[in-house]
Formats: sequence, C-alpha cells, structure tokens
Amino acid sequence: MSDILILGYYGFKNSGDDALLLSVIKELRKQKNDIKLTVLSNDPEETQKNYGVPAVKRYNIFSILKNIITSKMLLVGGGTLIQDGTSTKSLMYYLFVIRLALLLGKKVMLYANGIGPLKKENYNITKRILNKVNVITLRESMSAEELKNIGVTKPRTVITADSAFNLEFKVENKIPMQIGNDYVCVSVRNYRKMSDDFEKIIADTCNYIAKNYSCTPVLIPFQKTKDMGICQRIKEKIKYKSILFDTDCSIEELFDLFSHARMCIGMRLHSLIYASICTVPSVGIVYDPKIEGFMEYMGQKRYVYAETLDSANLVKMVDECFEKHEEIKTELKINLNKMKKKAEENAHEAVRLLNE
Repeated sequence: MSDILILGYYGFKNSGDDALLLSVIKELRKQKNDIKLTVLSNDPEETQKNYGVPAVKRYNIFSILKNIITSKMLLVGGGTLIQDGTSTKSLMYYLFVIRLALLLGKKVMLYANGIGPLKKENYNITKRILNKVNVITLRESMSAEELKNIGVTKPRTVITADSAFNLEFKVENKIPMQIGNDYVCVSVRNYRKMSDDFEKIIADTCNYIAKNYSCTPVLIPFQKTKDMGICQRIKEKIKYKSILFDTDCSIEELFDLFSHARMCIGMRLHSLIYASICTVPSVGIVYDPKIEGFMEYMGQKRYVYAETLDSANLVKMVDECFEKHEEIKTELKINLNKMKKKAEENAHEAVRLLNE
C-alpha cells in the first residue's frame, strides 16, 4: 500500500518531466522520510530503475484502479497537465484519473501545476472536477488567473514555484570541458503555429552569437523523439562551429552543461528553469503561456513569441544578455532564493494533506 500515487507525464524520456519527478520524490522524502510512493508511468521499469520507487503502467485501467484503491492520496504533478493545447484527449485522461480518485474517496492534490491553455468548451468539466480536489499549488501566478477564468475557486490554492527549483547537483565540469568555455545553450521544439522562417531566424541568431561573441551554439533536444529533427535542421543552417547534443544524458549532466553556459535561448520550459537555477541569462521563446508566465514570475522580460518571431528583436535580447550579464545573474540569484523557498511549500502542503 502506498501513501501517495503520483500522476504526471512520466516515462516519456522528457528531461524536464524527469527532473520534476526527481524533485517531487526528493522533496516528499525530505518532509517524510518513510513516505511510500508509487508512480503512474509510460515506462514503469525505467521509472523504477531511475528513481527507486514502484511504478505501474499509466494506461492500464486495472493498474490505475488498483493503485488508487491501495493509496491514501493522489498527487497530480508537477508540470502543465490541465491543458488541452496538446490535445483534449490528454486533458480528459488526467481529469478521468482525478475523478476516479475522488469517487473512491481519496485525497487529491495538484502539485506545482501550470494551468492552461484551455478551450472554453472544456471549462465546465474541468471546473466540476477540480473544485472537488483538496489542495492546488501553482508554479506561477498566470496559472492562478487561468483557474479563476475556469471557475475553480473551492480548493485551497497556493502560488508556489516549480518543484525543480530545489534540485541540487554537484557541478563537475565534465561536459563543458569537452565543449570549451564559451558556449550558449539553445533549446527548441516543433510547434505547429511557428513562423515560416522560424528555423532560419534561430540559425541566423546562432551565427550572430558565434561571430560577435565567439560562443559555440549547443543545440539541446530535451525530448529527443520530438526535438531532434528541428535541432538537426537548424544545425545544418549554422555556418560556424555548433554542437548538437544528441547523446542521452542524465539530469545531473544537463545541469553541468547549463551551469557553464554564457546564456540560453529556451523554448522548452525546463531549459529556462535549468538556466535560472544556474543563474544563466536567458531569452524565452513563447509557444505556450507557461513560458511567458514563468519569465514574468522570475522577473525576466526577455521573451519573444514563436508565431511572430522577429530576428531583430531576438538579437536585441541576446545582446542584452551578454552586455548586462553580471547584472542579470545578480537578479537571478535573488529570485532563485525566493523560488527555492516557494518550491518547498509544495511538499509541505502535500504531507500536511496526507496527515489530515
């Protein structure tokens, strides 16, 4: 029997979500060292091997039902799970598991979630189900506004921070030594509404950085199955030395990589979170409201929109990252301390609910 059954986008070889799961497990164990956890995963064997917790197939209804029955509480998160930008099917999956847990009389918490985007036709079902959960913690204030728009007002709701902010690793400098001292991290992904010249603009910006700042662009596919293609196409358009980081690497190795970067151009949310944890100046590329919400929450105004990507504006923000490098790093250090304290509240709320 488990204390908590954890539901999220786990077992899909996505570095950002893997970091979330690792941080959730560490923070819960920090609050209650004997806590018993089980994870719903797309790849239970890999999840169990990597994180040392029991895991079961997330699409097996019998496993879901059995593990809800034998758990005291369902923890949903972290990540942006309550959204239909991926698909309405994805939203309905998470709402179904939440509703099943509620029907079986279990406590339910949304843990460090992002909310939205949601189509208005999905507001009512989302509102009906989420208004019955016990506690919601949100990773930024924009998600709180989205909850209000949907009409979710009954659960205890706290704005905290992404749980990944409390990940800590020893920086060993192994990967940076292979690359060289001067490089920038670039994280992009496919997005159906991106501008036609998106890939050219990113490649041209990488060329600009290489020429003007003597920095090697390092392209990082955070989810290889989805990001590798666009990263390869951009690399082919870069005229100067560039690196496609195409090997499988651990979260620890990614932190090692980000910790020595001069700056980051990030489209994947957790590329921006990793950069922030390492106090690396960043420019965000907004394909989803969560990117804008995160950058604003961190007090960083340097972001552009994937649908209307403008080369001059992107280069201007890149220049700012280099020219105001130390000033930005100081701002990030101050905000990072705040985020770490806020992130600790997620596990506090979870264990408090478990013990009620």
